[in-house]
Amino acid sequence: MSTQPNKKLEWVGMIAPVLLTVAYAFEIYEIVKTQDAKELNWVFLSCILAIAVLWIIYGTVNKIRVMQVQAVILLIVNIILIILKHQYEKQELEKDN
Repeated sequence: MSTQPNKKLEWVGMIAPVLLTVAYAFEIYEIVKTQDAKELNWVFLSCILAIAVLWIIYGTVNKIRVMQVQAVILLIVNIILIILKHQYEKQELEKDN
């Protein structure tokens, strides 16, 4: 049994990070527009961060370029969400004081 990725289906792996980026872009846009990130859960963000790092490691060790690209995109977008959540929560606390 071969462990090499199926070259005929490689396009599926390339579409996934594009769709993921689009989905997260809309989420980031909505958060910036409303200046509210309360709906984002810290546990969710932490899990996604860990998943991205693990995928980067796995993709690097196994030389799976598609997985590496997906994981880096996921990591970057997740870091943006974490920054936004932290920023807006900090603003909310300052407003309350």
